[in-house]
Amino acid sequence: MKQKLMNIVQNKEYRNLLLIAAYISLAFFMYEYVQEKPRYRMALFLSLAFLLPVFLFPKQVKLYFMLYFAFIYVPTLINVTHILIFGEEIDPASIRCIFDTNWREAAEFLQTFCSWKLWGLVVLLLVFAGVAISRVRPANKLSPRFVKIMQRLCFIALMLTIFKGAYTYYDRSNQIPTLALRDELHTFR
Repeated sequence: MKQKLMNIVQNKEYRNLLLIAAYISLAFFMYEYVQEKPRYRMALFLSLAFLLPVFLFPKQVKLYFMLYFAFIYVPTLINVTHILIFGEEIDPASIRCIFDTNWREAAEFLQTFCSWKLWGLVVLLLVFAGVAISRVRPANKLSPRFVKIMQRLCFIALMLTIFKGAYTYYDRSNQIPTLALRDELHTFR
């Protein structure tokens, strides 16, 4: 068993896969870390679900990394930074404040709220993403058995994520009318 693990660590393809998994899971775990009630299990399922294209289209990993960076990694990083500064997620009011500000207010904001530790974290995460994008190689030389197992595992994680999201949406949509009715009844007491 120990020898098998050493062979996996020494194999370039599996090290590349570990880099891919670290890059993809970093955004989800980073977001859950700053939440009041972190759900690391959901972050794990999302990470596995987003690994599915790596195994389905192994030669397009670099393109997938770039799209992931633009549409998942950067928005998550912006949202996490907003949570660390203000203690809440980005909402329409904060976006409106961004568009209503001028250069002087922006400079004052950066001097007042942003610490060097926060900027260091942001730069570190961006450097990690840049290194991951530049070093990633197509994952097409993995053993077929391993790829099939990972495809199934990622697909199961995708289904669990979809079912959890549907359940959460259904649960919230059923709670809203009952909460509104409870508040109306409470006003007549």
